[in-house]
Formats: sequence, structure tokens, C-alpha cells
Amino acid sequence: MITLGGYSMDKIIDWAAIFAKLKTENIISYVSSFDLIGLASNPYVIVPAILVLCLLIFFKFVRTLAVLVGTVAICFALSYSLPKENQEVIVGNIAILGATCFLVAACWIYVFFIRSD
Repeated sequence: MITLGGYSMDKIIDWAAIFAKLKTENIISYVSSFDLIGLASNPYVIVPAILVLCLLIFFKFVRTLAVLVGTVAICFALSYSLPKENQEVIVGNIAILGATCFLVAACWIYVFFIRSD
């Protein structure tokens, strides 16, 4: 038995349980049940996020700022458009997700390929 800091290292990792959580259905249910609005209203998240965004704007890190803002926009669109437990898919929500992804992709194409610094 190997001990490290008083803890035994003879435990076996349950890979089957880990891979079961990585199935598509489980990931979709986790993403749809995740509360981004509650996270966005938490001051311990908002204050550092505003500080990071202000620093990115101050130092003119436009590409990093575009990636962060686009990723957050896609996450909000995903959490809004994915159906909750025992709900049907609403076509309007999928259209909002598609439009958001299209606009974010257009912004990224402009920032990374068209815009010259």
C-alpha cells in the first residue's frame, strides 16, 4: 500500500462511471440544467469578469476579447435553446441558437481574418 500524506493510493478509478457521464445525453442534460443566469448574477463571478474585460480592452487584446465574448454568447444561447427535461424542441429556440452561432462566427471571421491590426 502506498501512502501519500496519510492517504492511501490503492483506490481504483471507476472509468465506467466517468465514461457514462460523458455520453451525449448526459452532457446535453448537464448543459441544459446549468444555470448561467444564476452564475451571471453572482458578484464573485461578475467583478472578476468585468476586470478581465476592462484589462483586455485597455491593452487592446481584441482577439482574446472576441473569443471570450463569443464563447459566452454561444453558452447563453445553448442554455436558452436546449430543451429542459421532458420538453420538446422549439423551432424558434433553435433559430435563435443558429443566428447566434452565425453572428459569432461572422465576428470571429472578421476579427481573425479580415481586420488588420
